[in-house]
Amino acid sequence: MPRGPRFLNRRHFLACLLLASSVATFAGCQGNPNARKATTDQAQISGSILNNGKPVAVDTQVTFESSEKSAVALGKVDALGKFSLTAADPTIGIPAGRYAVTVRAPEKPPEPVGSEAYKAKMMQGGGMAAPAKSGDIPENVQSMTSTPIKLEVKAGANTFDIDLAKLP
Repeated sequence: MPRGPRFLNRRHFLACLLLASSVATFAGCQGNPNARKATTDQAQISGSILNNGKPVAVDTQVTFESSEKSAVALGKVDALGKFSLTAADPTIGIPAGRYAVTVRAPEKPPEPVGSEAYKAKMMQGGGMAAPAKSGDIPENVQSMTSTPIKLEVKAGANTFDIDLAKLP
């Protein structure tokens, strides 16, 4: 019988040790100190995208990307060409800084299930719908590597009215 109580005491000791170390770990946990956090110099971005004074297609995608801040803000254009952006990562928001801007045509709607176009697409492996080609959006503004649109975003409200026909 001496073996039984000694075994239980050792087991009890190990359980208490595990519990104590878990509590100490969680009590001292303050979160990831390297996690990205929103800065105090936050921005709101809105504006319009036009081509030769006329609104581009509804649901055209507008993306502001800052490589120096590792921040992305995006939104879609309405029928008047107006947009308002939201942060892709709400934990960092939209910090002030220099941004490259892309404008992309809206995605094509999916083919109706059962249609001949749907069957043909499924035979080719399916996949996501590619962006529609739009004659009112120049090719160079659709890629971060080639876009000529570089804007300085300040803390607070920012309004950018961009006419694609007037770009270099």
